Amino acid sequence: MKIRSSRSSVAWRAGVASRLTGVLVVVLIGLLVGAPPVAVHPSEHAATVVVHDQVVGRSPQFIGANPGLTIAPNWEAWVRDSRMNAAREWANMEEIEPGNEDGVYGDGVGDDGAFQVARAAVLASPEDNAYIRWSGFHFQEVDRRLGAYDRLGITPVVVIRNSGSGSTRQANMPAWMANVPTTPEDTWEWWEYAFAVAYHTAREHGVTRFEIHSEPDRSVQGFGGRVDDYVRLLSWGADAAREGVRVALAARGGDAGQAVIYAPGLAEPTARRGGYLQQVLTSAASDVDVIDYHQYSLPWNGEYADLATRVSAIAEAAAAPRPLFVSEYNISRSGEHGDVDEPADALALAEAQRQLAQAGVEGMLLYRFNFPAEFRNLSVIRSGTGSGRALVDQTFGYQIFKQATVALAGAKDVLALDATGSATWLATRDDGHVYVLGISRDDTPLPVDLDLGELGVDGNDAMLRVAAVDHPNNLVDRPVIQAGHVSFVQPPASAIMLVISRQAGPASPVALRLDSGAAELDRNRVQLLTALATLSDGSERDVSDWVSWSSDDPLTVRVNSTGLVVGLASGTASVTACWETTCAPPAAVTVH
Repeated sequence: MKIRSSRSSVAWRAGVASRLTGVLVVVLIGLLVGAPPVAVHPSEHAATVVVHDQVVGRSPQFIGANPGLTIAPNWEAWVRDSRMNAAREWANMEEIEPGNEDGVYGDGVGDDGAFQVARAAVLASPEDNAYIRWSGFHFQEVDRRLGAYDRLGITPVVVIRNSGSGSTRQANMPAWMANVPTTPEDTWEWWEYAFAVAYHTAREHGVTRFEIHSEPDRSVQGFGGRVDDYVRLLSWGADAAREGVRVALAARGGDAGQAVIYAPGLAEPTARRGGYLQQVLTSAASDVDVIDYHQYSLPWNGEYADLATRVSAIAEAAAAPRPLFVSEYNISRSGEHGDVDEPADALALAEAQRQLAQAGVEGMLLYRFNFPAEFRNLSVIRSGTGSGRALVDQTFGYQIFKQATVALAGAKDVLALDATGSATWLATRDDGHVYVLGISRDDTPLPVDLDLGELGVDGNDAMLRVAAVDHPNNLVDRPVIQAGHVSFVQPPASAIMLVISRQAGPASPVALRLDSGAAELDRNRVQLLTALATLSDGSERDVSDWVSWSSDDPLTVRVNSTGLVVGLASGTASVTACWETTCAPPAAVTVH
């Protein structure tokens, strides 16, 4: 027997029914005015998806973002709500060492022999030597950002570069440092800086992942050298990072781990038949642990999967196969950035993430999580009207990004599947759940029959979330898998995420409560609430992702699909969470 659901959201059913009714009305009007009827039979466009108990790959270990403006109010709460597990941290010399830290350029290092002597002295006594004056480095802002990632359990990839965000070929920032190190003095200052960054961040925060520069193939990013210049920069930077991590972890008490080097961070990794990447891998393969690159494009002709394939082929040809990491990605068309709050671009973002996951990349970092100015249209979290820099609005793209962090992050099994219809699909599995993502660009509802018979999840609990213009990642249904099947109707222009428990039987709570019975917020500030379920065995667990959240006055207090409340206007509203008919006592949220 194939069922849609034994425990459905009546409101969501009604919404789908109203859309279908609207289609029938259009057909009837056409008949009345004598126009030929449009044949509309949604079942003819149904999708059949069969998920197999066959592992065909691994999803990304890391899914995260380039963070953007981290001093924006509410930033940390939104990052926590996003469930991302990785981020890119910029260690720009203009911020950390705006002036030569000891005022002596090159520290007397005038040849290779002197370089080796200085290097050995620093490694023997990192914090007390004649070469590094630690008080000349300014790590305060880096420590603030990395401290947030420590609290959030996020793995940072730290970009070490000797130029700054505003650098150009003509105007290096900071001006005291050579843009392209060529002399022994230049090389020493670069090695010393890279070592200082790696040692400090590893000792204070346990950081082990470093990217050496970013987009060296684009001079607008501040590096004006040729590929062989970058290879030298990479080799010395990688050596400094590896040694910095080694001695820092020893200073921490012998923590296990070693540096992982991401390079070369190219904007166009296959340009000129991949010549830049090939030369880096041929000349400095031992300095590259993970191949890093960027991508901005539309995905609908398989562009993201295709680029990953071509980058891997270049690495194979250079006899240097490596894991792939996309440290910047987002939607772009004809050189113009998209807007991830627009349905077409948000769904394109979902498809890009699906292709990268299927390609087996180690990680992918969205560009950007938030930014108030020139990258606002690429930002998934934004300030609102009258909120200043405070982050209060989630975009359609944020819902898409959040589906990826839940269903893809953590190197899950990617399962084989067969599908009919125009939608695209991906299925993953970890120890606790099976996840199915579906992306439909159709402008009509899409009936879906999902066959999970090979996975042995009959009778298990499940939830269906929809990201669409009128469904901000709402939990819309709790289907129960019977006879290996579940059927549902996917709304037009949407991305769905079905999460199925691998534990036998439903796990409905006997009671729900919120972690706070009351909350007070200033206007344009946020707070995360937690829903706690009491199960039949008396145990309690966090079910914030498995309940439906609501506010009785969304103009005063808005709550998103996982319990983040936003104070919008002065007043008080009641916020609650429900698991079907079991609801938590509401929390009174007062906005000042």
